Amino acid sequence: MREVSLVVQNDLGDPHIGFVTITRVDVSPDLRNARLYVSVLGSDADVEESISHLKHALGYIRHRIAPKLDLRFTPHLSVVHDDTELKADRIEKLINDLRVPDDSDQLSDEE
Repeated sequence: MREVSLVVQNDLGDPHIGFVTITRVDVSPDLRNARLYVSVLGSDADVEESISHLKHALGYIRHRIAPKLDLRFTPHLSVVHDDTELKADRIEKLINDLRVPDDSDQLSDEE
């Protein structure tokens, strides 16, 4: 995760890749495949564009991390948008909308 993050931050000069954060990496048990979960700051269009360009750069990223990994094979990489934060915000909003008034709210309404 650290090596991929460094390559994305420092080596990719693609202006179409916005503010991208690698949030998690899942590696298969045989270490041949790795799924990169990324969070992208911006609108839905920015997210789509950044992920598309990031997918296009996966070969380069794989090439750059290969010498730094102590593995026989460099994993094949795939990218998945990590929308956990968006889901958490939506759930928090729903919970806030369901807020039950407490006794102090009832007192102020009665006065």
